[in-house]
Amino acid sequence: QSSGRFVYRDDDPLSYDLAFSQVTRNNERDLKPVIDLLRWEDGADDDSFEGELGDWVDVERFATYVALQDLLANTDDMSGPGQNCAANLE
Repeated sequence: QSSGRFVYRDDDPLSYDLAFSQVTRNNERDLKPVIDLLRWEDGADDDSFEGELGDWVDVERFATYVALQDLLANTDDMSGPGQNCAANLE
Protein backbone atom coordinates (compact mmCIF):
# COMPACT_ATOMS: atom_id res chain seq x y z
CA GLN A 1 0.00 0.00 0.00
CA SER A 2 1.23 3.45 -0.87
CA SER A 3 1.87 5.91 1.90
CA GLY A 4 1.87 8.88 -0.46
CA ARG A 5 -0.53 11.76 -0.04
CA PHE A 6 -1.53 14.68 -2.22
CA VAL A 7 -0.56 17.37 0.31
CA TYR A 8 1.37 20.63 0.27
CA ARG A 9 4.64 20.52 2.20
CA ASP A 10 6.57 23.60 1.10
CA ASP A 11 7.97 25.15 -2.07
CA ASP A 12 11.13 23.02 -2.15
CA PRO A 13 10.90 20.36 -4.92
CA LEU A 14 13.21 18.11 -2.88
CA SER A 15 10.47 17.84 -0.24
CA TYR A 16 8.42 15.84 -2.76
CA ASP A 17 11.26 13.74 -4.17
CA LEU A 18 10.42 10.47 -2.40
CA ALA A 19 6.67 10.87 -2.77
CA PHE A 20 6.34 11.89 -6.42
CA SER A 21 7.72 10.36 -9.59
CA GLN A 22 7.47 12.48 -12.71
CA VAL A 23 6.51 10.13 -15.55
CA THR A 24 6.28 12.66 -18.39
CA ARG A 25 8.85 15.16 -19.61
CA ASN A 26 11.58 13.46 -17.58
CA ASN A 27 14.21 15.70 -19.15
CA GLU A 28 12.26 18.75 -18.03
CA ARG A 29 11.73 17.83 -14.38
CA ASP A 30 9.58 20.60 -12.98
CA LEU A 31 7.40 20.10 -9.93
CA LYS A 32 6.39 23.77 -9.76
CA PRO A 33 2.93 23.20 -11.35
CA VAL A 34 2.17 20.43 -8.86
CA ILE A 35 3.52 22.44 -5.92
CA ASP A 36 1.46 25.48 -7.02
CA LEU A 37 -1.68 23.31 -7.18
CA LEU A 38 -0.99 21.81 -3.75
CA ARG A 39 -0.31 25.24 -2.21
CA TRP A 40 -3.57 26.59 -3.65
CA GLU A 41 -5.57 23.57 -2.49
CA ASP A 42 -4.03 23.74 0.97
CA GLY A 43 -4.93 27.41 1.45
CA ALA A 44 -8.27 27.64 -0.34
CA ASP A 45 -11.38 28.09 1.76
CA ASP A 46 -14.59 26.40 0.60
CA ASP A 47 -15.77 29.35 -1.50
CA SER A 48 -12.38 29.82 -3.16
CA PHE A 49 -12.08 26.10 -3.81
CA GLU A 50 -15.48 25.98 -5.48
CA GLY A 51 -14.96 29.19 -7.43
CA GLU A 52 -11.40 28.52 -8.60
CA LEU A 53 -11.25 24.74 -9.05
CA GLY A 54 -11.92 25.09 -12.77
CA ASP A 55 -8.82 27.27 -13.08
CA TRP A 56 -6.69 24.36 -11.86
CA VAL A 57 -8.49 21.22 -13.05
CA ASP A 58 -10.57 20.32 -16.09
CA VAL A 59 -13.56 19.51 -13.89
CA GLU A 60 -15.60 17.80 -16.62
CA ARG A 61 -12.75 15.47 -17.63
CA PHE A 62 -11.89 14.76 -14.01
CA ALA A 63 -15.53 13.86 -13.27
CA THR A 64 -15.49 11.54 -16.29
CA TYR A 65 -12.29 9.91 -15.02
CA VAL A 66 -13.74 9.39 -11.54
CA ALA A 67 -17.00 7.97 -12.92
CA LEU A 68 -15.13 5.59 -15.24
CA GLN A 69 -12.89 4.35 -12.43
CA ASP A 70 -15.97 3.75 -10.31
CA LEU A 71 -17.74 1.90 -13.15
CA LEU A 72 -14.67 -0.30 -13.62
CA ALA A 73 -14.47 -0.83 -9.87
CA ASN A 74 -10.78 0.05 -10.09
CA THR A 75 -9.49 -0.12 -6.53
CA ASP A 76 -6.01 1.02 -7.59
CA ASP A 77 -7.03 4.44 -8.89
CA MET A 78 -6.18 7.68 -7.12
CA SER A 79 -8.77 7.05 -4.38
CA GLY A 80 -7.79 3.42 -3.81
CA PRO A 81 -5.28 2.00 -1.38
CA GLY A 82 -2.47 1.93 -3.94
CA GLN A 83 -3.03 5.51 -5.04
CA ASN A 84 -1.35 4.56 -8.30
CA CYS A 85 -1.42 7.92 -10.04
CA ALA A 86 0.07 11.39 -10.19
CA ALA A 87 -1.64 12.17 -6.90
CA ASN A 88 0.75 9.81 -5.17
CA LEU A 89 2.35 12.51 -3.06
CA GLU A 90 3.34 12.03 0.52
